[in-house]
Amino acid sequence: MGDKCLNNLKLTMIAVVMGLAQMCAAGPAPSPNPAKQKKANEIFKQALSQYNLGEMESALRTVNKSISTYPTPDAYSLQSMLHETLGDTASARKSYVNCLAVAPLYRPSYYYFADYLYRKHQFIAARAMIDTFR
Repeated sequence: MGDKCLNNLKLTMIAVVMGLAQMCAAGPAPSPNPAKQKKANEIFKQALSQYNLGEMESALRTVNKSISTYPTPDAYSLQSMLHETLGDTASARKSYVNCLAVAPLYRPSYYYFADYLYRKHQFIAARAMIDTFR
């Protein structure tokens, strides 16, 4: 294995560790609150409609409202996709990490984050995400 390959491997592993540290720092999922969950879900549906219409900036503002009302993995997933579509990859990564923090057992989040990492050529980190729920 060449030096360049080893350096890339080290950088990837550092990124994985940093991502997991961020995930732990995000804190636990919010306590259940049915009224807030219902309101957040209504706002999320509006954001999803805007996304489907191609209104990315509006959808991002709306999904941010949903998350501030009651954070859910679906809202963070949509937020991740919107950030990525709008070219803000750092915020997209943060949203994926937040998604895992609010719902660590929500399997689709690992797949979406792995897909993101794969597209960023972070193959080892992507594989680690996929292997989490094999």
